[in-house]
Amino acid sequence: MAVAHIAGEGGKYTVKELKFIKGVVEGKSLASAAEAAYNVTSRESAWSMGKESIRKPKIQRAIQDALQKAGLTPDTIG
Repeated sequence: MAVAHIAGEGGKYTVKELKFIKGVVEGKSLASAAEAAYNVTSRESAWSMGKESIRKPKIQRAIQDALQKAGLTPDTIG
């Protein structure tokens, strides 16, 4: 998944949000994606940031769009 591809759709994203989205799409857990994207000091902080980030509708849309473009939909998986 190209970060530039996400940046052009659904609004503006921070670099940290794009890193988080990329991590989730690559299959990382929310905490692992947040650790890679945000400046967190503990695993607990990473979990909290991941949980907060995934609740944002624009991030949900970007993840869903990236997965669909990769051909990963409920119809193709299940």
